[in-house]
Amino acid sequence: ALREVLKKKIGTNSRHASAATIKNYDKKSWNKYFKFVFVRNPYTCAISNWLWDEKTWSILNDNKINKKNLNKKKFTKYLINLKRKIKNKRSYYYDKLPGNKIYTIDNKIAVDYVAKFENIKNEILKIKKILKLSKEKFKFEQTKKNTTKMYLRYYTKKSKKLVEEIWEKEFELFKYKFPKIRSK
Repeated sequence: ALREVLKKKIGTNSRHASAATIKNYDKKSWNKYFKFVFVRNPYTCAISNWLWDEKTWSILNDNKINKKNLNKKKFTKYLINLKRKIKNKRSYYYDKLPGNKIYTIDNKIAVDYVAKFENIKNEILKIKKILKLSKEKFKFEQTKKNTTKMYLRYYTKKSKKLVEEIWEKEFELFKYKFPKIRSK
């Protein structure tokens, strides 16, 4: 139902509409409002997308995700296929990934502020300050803990290189590095 509303309203059925699509829908509002976006480290984003797809396909096939089948080789194969699909402009991946269409128009950042997901608490505080929102404290619950360590175990030299190629723009713009695992 959401996709149908988006298609009717703004001309795309993607929940990840591009900046150009949104701007073209209502230029007056685009120019009037403060626009911000969260970007995510491509290394954790790639794993998250892969796990999401694995979980989705398992549900569609009435199966539970088999964690034993989640391995480095399967992740690398996923990235090879993803790169091919994006290159061939096939499937929803072309519009959604790597993600820079959400915040760029003609390869230039088109939003007012780009925040990093990895620093979400502080970024939200900065956005509140920019928007002059109340200084009221908020409780920010972290739903998943220590996922970085779990995510990084799937990487090989080849899969790192594939992520760097697929998310090339994000690495260029935001100087992302392979995450370091923090010890407690």
